[in-house]
Amino acid sequence: MAAAAGDDARGRPAQDHAPHQCRLAGFVERAEALGWEPVPTVFAAASPSAHVTEDAYERIAGVIVDGIRNARPLDAVYLICTAPW
Repeated sequence: MAAAAGDDARGRPAQDHAPHQCRLAGFVERAEALGWEPVPTVFAAASPSAHVTEDAYERIAGVIVDGIRNARPLDAVYLICTAPW
């Protein structure tokens, strides 16, 4: 299995963040145990959580969609979206 490829905003591979993000870490650990090849598109986080500008949303969504498009063929896409609702 492959998922899309990319780096975070500082140019570090997104999977480097796995030890710090429990959902991402669990996915990466299990995927590797199954012999899958996770290839992340982007890792982004903001604190404190607040409203997102339309420009920021469009730019991040574009990175995700372009990364998926460029990584095809894929077996799956794993997307973590959280909101404090």
